[in-house]
Amino acid sequence: MSTTTAAVDGLSAMFSQNVGSDNTVVLGPTSVTISDIDTGGADIRFAFSTPFFYNPSSGNLLLDIFNYSGSTSSLFNGVAHMDTTSSLLTLNSVNDPSGILSTAGLVTVFEVTPVPEPYSFLLLLAGLGSCLWGRALALLSFCKSVRDGRVKVHW
Repeated sequence: MSTTTAAVDGLSAMFSQNVGSDNTVVLGPTSVTISDIDTGGADIRFAFSTPFFYNPSSGNLLLDIFNYSGSTSSLFNGVAHMDTTSSLLTLNSVNDPSGILSTAGLVTVFEVTPVPEPYSFLLLLAGLGSCLWGRALALLSFCKSVRDGRVKVHW
């Protein structure tokens, strides 16, 4: 997985020209079980063993799927559009340097866990700090009032 500077629907037929400098192997190689579902596609779920932090300012998201077993599969759920929303580069082998381009794309869903911004944590600490500071000032004011005799406390 990486970002690419290639425009949407503008991948190069040369695989290496599409991969970004943040290329990360997020899973594998490993065995993946593919099960056919009613939509005519595949229900493939797996958790990344290595996280990938996508920064949209670095480019478009690029997902690479390699089939190291050499087996064929027609279970991937894909769509072909004559638009500029997706690109697909098909290689005959994981060792091929180039392949065939099309405007098809895999139906893909990414379930993500948002990472809180560091500033969110700082704001939380600042809020808690001001609440504690306010309580401390109120307690000091109360204690001073008791000491000066303005407030009488009966035990």
